[in-house]
Amino acid sequence: MTIPDEAKLSNDAHDILKKLLCDAENRLGAGGVHEIKAHPFFKGLDWKNIRNQKASFTPQIKDEEDCSRFDDFEEEEPFYPQEESSAGHGSAAKKKKKRQEINFPGYTYKKEVED
Repeated sequence: MTIPDEAKLSNDAHDILKKLLCDAENRLGAGGVHEIKAHPFFKGLDWKNIRNQKASFTPQIKDEEDCSRFDDFEEEEPFYPQEESSAGHGSAAKKKKKRQEINFPGYTYKKEVED
């Protein structure tokens, strides 16, 4: 995993991200939540009283549908790759549209894992 320099993250932030965004067997916290809590990124955090602390930032929102804190992106048409059907019927091969999932490439839903 590569984190771009323009993210301007601290060494501890960089380290915890790499340790959280990896294979499950090697992931920080695989041995228990105490591993995450002990990471230097959280140094000085009072875990026992965290629910009693005031948030460092509270966004001002107009209503429950306010999206002003989200970036605006131009919408794109979904990608439909061209697929050729079997051309053995004496006519020109027909093109078929099938949506290519671009948001989660390589993701496979495994029911037994998700349940």
